[in-house]
Amino acid sequence: MARCPAHRDERASLSIGVNSNGDVLLHCFAGCSVQSIVDALGLSMRDLYVQPLAGSEKPHKGVTGDRLFVEDLARDKLLPVEFLRSLGVNECEPGGVRIPYRLLDGSPAPRDRFRTALKASEGSQWIPFKSDKSPVPYGLDRLRDARQAGYLVLVEGETDSWTLWYHGFPALGIPGAGMARLLEPEHLEGIPRLYVVQESDAGGRSFVRGVARQLVELGWNGEGHVVSMPEGIKDPNELYKRAPDDFKRSFAEMLEKAVPLPEPTENAAGIVSWPDPPAEEAFYGLAGDIVRAIEPHTEADPVGLLVQCLTAFGNIIGRRAHFVVEDTKHYANLYVMLVGVTAKARKGTAWNRVRRVFELAEQDSWTTVGVSGDELLWLDTRVQDGLSSGEGLIWAVRDASGDDPGVKDKRLLVLQGEFASVLRVLAREGNTLSPTIRNAWDTGDLRILTKNSPAQATGAHVSIIGHVTKAETLRYLDVTEMANGFGNRFLWVCVRRSKCLPEGGHLREEDLAPLVDRLCEAIHFGSQAGEIAWDDDARRLWEEVYPALSEGKSGLLGAILARAEAQVRRLAMVYALLDCSPVVRECHLRAGLALWRYCEQSAQFIFGESTGDPVADRILRALRDAPDGLTRTEIRDVFGRNEKASTIQKALRVLEEYGLAGRRTITRTGGRASERWFALGV
Repeated sequence: MARCPAHRDERASLSIGVNSNGDVLLHCFAGCSVQSIVDALGLSMRDLYVQPLAGSEKPHKGVTGDRLFVEDLARDKLLPVEFLRSLGVNECEPGGVRIPYRLLDGSPAPRDRFRTALKASEGSQWIPFKSDKSPVPYGLDRLRDARQAGYLVLVEGETDSWTLWYHGFPALGIPGAGMARLLEPEHLEGIPRLYVVQESDAGGRSFVRGVARQLVELGWNGEGHVVSMPEGIKDPNELYKRAPDDFKRSFAEMLEKAVPLPEPTENAAGIVSWPDPPAEEAFYGLAGDIVRAIEPHTEADPVGLLVQCLTAFGNIIGRRAHFVVEDTKHYANLYVMLVGVTAKARKGTAWNRVRRVFELAEQDSWTTVGVSGDELLWLDTRVQDGLSSGEGLIWAVRDASGDDPGVKDKRLLVLQGEFASVLRVLAREGNTLSPTIRNAWDTGDLRILTKNSPAQATGAHVSIIGHVTKAETLRYLDVTEMANGFGNRFLWVCVRRSKCLPEGGHLREEDLAPLVDRLCEAIHFGSQAGEIAWDDDARRLWEEVYPALSEGKSGLLGAILARAEAQVRRLAMVYALLDCSPVVRECHLRAGLALWRYCEQSAQFIFGESTGDPVADRILRALRDAPDGLTRTEIRDVFGRNEKASTIQKALRVLEEYGLAGRRTITRTGGRASERWFALGV
């Protein structure tokens, strides 16, 4: 024990020791930090550690030919060598340190980091070893710690991740301030709170904006917070090196004092938020009651349950019920696209629950309302998956021809779990699937005029429930298909996981019995109904809302929403039929309007920022994450230099024409000028 030089020590409160590596250990029982003790002695933190022998000095800068060792990183970051090596950090030829990246399951990521300098900015590169060279966050395999802790700290890079892990804080490293887009829904699954560390530079602010924007993009509904570094301190590792003994306490206090993550707005950040939950009016009547009975027992989004219930009912009742607009008949068949942020959204669970309700209704129909045997085969024979061609769709509802008896039951509910595969088919030149799907929504009369495809169908009653992610939609849905009416025949519905049920739900069939009885009655009524009229109150409300519904919107979003009037009227009719009502009343129209507004907001979220050019959209996202703009070379780097210069040039022209991006000539110190591109309206 000795007297501490950092305070007036009269009790010899300074402990001095040496670890197995020969490094000096200091601890003041009065609470002085190691840094203050070192400063008082006129030393540096480096002096506490064993230095290489003369002649064996290992250079620390990223100069060609220099050698970096794990020991160098450990000393610079003030972390034990054994700790870094336990993370897989090790020497690697030629003359540097390899930092392994791993995926959620612990398997190797597509690429690792290779460092030749203490600072990544002074000497580092990526080592790809898979054909897929996509970057991923650092520390995905340690996210189980965050789920156990109930929170996650998001930092920039590996060093801060090491620092926080060493002190027991769950952290995830993003390899660069502009790489927040690497966050995916499965990374944050089961984590209710997120802390974003904002470093004390412009990059730190950009990092926070990027994370906020990505969280909206993902539809994450947890608590987001911002942890700002103290003035003069860049990042958590620097904070640790300033006061090692005090770091754990001080960083915990910073988490407690964190401020809410700012909500990005369309004007400020150029993004569109995840839609608000549908108004309660959307859950009107029997469909709403079914959803309320099912919802506590599934992780599915309630609106996903609702639209699938409406679509299933609209299909099972067949083609008798209709309304007429300008001599055109509209039926109860709906096309619904459930759009999640990941393919792992609990959408299948939603259909399984809805299916069970209709299955019970089919069974009970034998004795309750006397529905015919043919109708009882609906779930087994008329609910199918797979859309691969127009010919295949027609074949499922084909008319009799020659020796072929055809298909008597023209009802068909298509469940397409991977709708991205359909979108890829649509992109093929000469595909017959797109016009067939469009005609099935319109008239139900289907025919392909080719020698090899003689089949045709009349009066087909086709409904579709598709599942797709936003990224897949924007990647594969061709501009032509958006504009030709394919996209606007669908109700676009954003869905996400509503809750976490580790042991699943416990829905009891006896609780569904009253709803099943009502559904049987509605199916019987709907299958016998004819033309559906409107009462006076519904007409008056329609006159009020029609101007806004019929007002055309510009761009791709306008093309997607172009059939608003017809979609609302179809929804209102389905709500009326579920009520066993031969007329659409005001309550039915309000229910349809409420659901349509959610669909409209969903379309805004999905397509509102899209130019229709996937390359342009990706460049725009990169520009919004780069407040200082990007050169053409840096824009090419966004694509890993795998995109043609001509394609990038075309995309930049699109962004200029849309008024989303512009360019300026910037003269740097030294007189060198460069053209930089900037996002506009950010």
